[in-house]
Formats: sequence, C-alpha cells, structure tokens
Amino acid sequence: MKRVFKGLLVLALVLMASLTAVGFKVASGDSVIVQRGEVIEENYTFAGTYFENNGVISGNLYVAGEDIVINGRVMGNVFAAGSNITINGYVNGDVYTAGQNIDIDGTVAGNVFAAGDKLLLDNGSRVAHDVFLAGSQIDMGARINGDGYLTAANISITGNIRGDLNYASDKFDMDQGSVGGNIFKEERKPESAGSIILAKLFTFISFVFSVVIIWAVVTFALNKDHKEKFSKLMEKDNIVWTIFIYGLVALIASFFLPILLMVTGIGLKLGIFTIVLNTAFMYFAVGLAIVVISGLLSKKLPNMAYGNNILIVLALAVIVGLLKAIPIIAGLVTFPLLVVGYGLIIGSLIHKDKKEKAVLEVESAEK
Repeated sequence: MKRVFKGLLVLALVLMASLTAVGFKVASGDSVIVQRGEVIEENYTFAGTYFENNGVISGNLYVAGEDIVINGRVMGNVFAAGSNITINGYVNGDVYTAGQNIDIDGTVAGNVFAAGDKLLLDNGSRVAHDVFLAGSQIDMGARINGDGYLTAANISITGNIRGDLNYASDKFDMDQGSVGGNIFKEERKPESAGSIILAKLFTFISFVFSVVIIWAVVTFALNKDHKEKFSKLMEKDNIVWTIFIYGLVALIASFFLPILLMVTGIGLKLGIFTIVLNTAFMYFAVGLAIVVISGLLSKKLPNMAYGNNILIVLALAVIVGLLKAIPIIAGLVTFPLLVVGYGLIIGSLIHKDKKEKAVLEVESAEK
C-alpha cells in the first residue's frame, strides 16, 4: 500500500509541475481531430465533446470530453477525463485518466493511473513501468514491465506482469504464469483509510485539473469583451454585493428547480437532467471564481508570480483543493466561491457598463 501512495504522490507532483510549463495550445470547438502528419510543438489542451489525435503532440496533453481517442503520439504526459477514453497510439510519458470506459491498446513508456467503471488493457498493449488501476471491472491482457496495483469488483488477467501484483477484488481470475514477481492480496474495505485518502487525492487532482481547463477556456476561448466584463464586475466596489445577491438567488433557484420539476410532474427526466446540469454548473462556477480572482490579483499585485497568471491560478487551485479536503472547512471555502461564480455568470449577462448603456440609449433614440 505504501507503494500506491508513493505513486499517487508522484502523480500529484507531476501534475502540478507540468501545469506550470509554458507553451499552451488550446483547441477551440466542440469536436477536434488532430490530423495524421500534424505536429504540435507545445502542450495541448481541449475541453469539449469529441477529441481524436492522429498526429504528434510534443508536450503534455490535457483533454476532457465525452469521447477521447488517441491514435497518434504524445511525447509528454496524458491527462484525460471523459466517458469513453481509448489509447491506441504511443505515449512517451505517464497516463492519468478517469472515465466510464477506458481502453488502452497502445504503448505507454511511463506509468498508467486509471480509474473508471470498465478498464481494458488489450493483449497488444504495453506499459513500461507500473499500473495503478481502480474500477468495477478490470480486464488486463497487457504486458506490464513493472508492478501492478489493481482494485476492482472483478479482475481478469490474461497478460503478463513482470513485477509484483497487489490486488483487491471480490472475483479474481488469472492465467497461470501471468505474474513474474510476488502476489499480494488485500481485503476490500470500502471505508478504509487507504480508500478515503485515495478518493480525496483523486478529487484534489481532478479539481486542480478542471480549474486549469476553465482558465484555458476563459483565457483563449472567450471573446475579449466577455473577459473584460468579468474583470470589470469584480473591480466595481458598488457591484460586489450585487454579484453576491445574483449568485445567492441563482444558487437557491438551482436547488429548488429540479425538485419543483419532479414534484409538480412536469418532467421526471427533465428534473434529473437539471440536477446533473447543476452539478456541472457548480463545478464550473467555483473554477470561474478562482480564475477571475487570480486575474485581479495579477493586476493588483504584478510582482506576484512575476505576473504569470497561470501560476496564480494554479496556486489558488491547489490551496482551495487542499482546503476542500477538510470536512468542516470545505463548505466555508466552497460556498463563497460558488456564489461568486454564479454571480459572475448571471451578472455578466445582465450588467451593462456605461458605454453599453450609452450605445443602447442612442440606438433607442434613433428608433
């Protein structure tokens, strides 16, 4: 178990270090395909519905979407979150992924950290170092040159693990001679200290990753006017309480709307969909608040992180992520950020500055 925590600690450190690297290319659009022969000489970030890489990405790949397919080469690390994740190509670094269905049928020159419902490492896949897998179903036919750490309700091993195998499972099947080293079985304890720490660490890493994705979207995907409006809203002293009220009303509405839809019989499916949408919206609102506050800090305190906004975003995300792991403090930290995030979204849609009002008045007078 100590090796597991050591590996997860390395995961967190690598993620934090890699996010500070300069050179980000942010893909725009809901669906992106990197064509065969295309070479991207920097880190690559995408958040949308569908992503497919058939080319070469020289840096790290940060991707979140419904379906993610990696057929080409990634020379850095891969950070992927989505419903269906498929890796058929080559990854020169480590793979950190979470999703419903994860299928690896390529070569990973580093380690693999994966969590999901169904995890499949096909017979033709290769992992140069260790694998850390957690899910409901694990089917592993890969060749693992290092150790394997597997936790699932059902585990099937038809491949080869050259090192040791550490596993916890209710149902376990393995071909004879599949493990070259020692085999250690751990009892599955749903509320063990290890599982709690593992869950908190994964939540922390996912939170930091999502905040950086939101920073990339706000920085590169939103138009200049909308970004300026976020900043102006926070800079106006007389609108701070207005933002807070906007956010508080929106938060209360988001809580009661799904209940109202289901109780009144307007639509059970619509109510459930609204709950799912609200969950995603809350996650985005907290990240947006951190990004906007980071932008204000970089303006007010230009010497902080030498004016590098991504470093400030990363620092705040790490601090908030750590505080969110503490039960009592989590709510005290999350609630104000949630309200500010909701308020910024609603306020940016409702609020108009003096120039916009003047233009509207002129247009109205002309009519």
